[in-house]
Amino acid sequence: MAHKLKLQVYDTTTGVYGFDSRDRLYGMENARVTLPVSPEEPLGLELTELAHATESGDERGLTLVSGVFGFAKASGNIKIGDTVIGVFAGDDYKESTTALNYDATMDVLMEAKQYAVDNNLDTIDLELNRLVKREPVKVIIEEDWRDGHGSAPTSTEIDALAGDNLRLLLMHKHLKVYDDRTVRLDTLGTGNCGGEGICGTCLVEVLEGAEHLNKPPPQESEGKFFSCSFLCGKKLARRLLRWCLTACPRLTL
Repeated sequence: MAHKLKLQVYDTTTGVYGFDSRDRLYGMENARVTLPVSPEEPLGLELTELAHATESGDERGLTLVSGVFGFAKASGNIKIGDTVIGVFAGDDYKESTTALNYDATMDVLMEAKQYAVDNNLDTIDLELNRLVKREPVKVIIEEDWRDGHGSAPTSTEIDALAGDNLRLLLMHKHLKVYDDRTVRLDTLGTGNCGGEGICGTCLVEVLEGAEHLNKPPPQESEGKFFSCSFLCGKKLARRLLRWCLTACPRLTL
């Protein structure tokens, strides 16, 4: 399991990082688990450190759940191979444990437990990262870019994996995403924002299957969405998606 994980830097300025999958067939899921707290009983987690930094004082590492018992087992939602990325107690205690070594992770867990006991809290919450096999998704693209001089509409079927980004999927399959006639929403000019979700030029219309997509941003409505904000097959479940692209691209999922 560990060899499928990689540490991904999301923002070099603020130092935000997290885990991602090295294997395209697997994706990352988040889970939130509530555990009871008792001064006399352990949380029920067994952790194993599989990698750690070599420099003194560097607490980075890869620590996975290797066993569950007691409260952790009773929760029913902690699995072997999970990694704890956050610990919460009440409204005020919030600590990230993303990519920490064994000692640093255990320090946070014990500190959170003691905080809960000292403040008469019955539970603490854990946020977990979990590798999940991505299920296949059948995507049907109906293209219609006619402006009075173009060809007839075409339909293309694509085999994707749950969690694929629609804009990137279309581009990788060499399908047209942008129409040069589309005016940007942010600057009222032409061109596109490169998938940042601000220009609206990668707009698609959902013809069928919108319930199988991730929730769109609030500015997208009436069946039209930015393809850069779409993830196919939410919750990594098997789905048939159909969308259509037109001059204001249209899409069937």
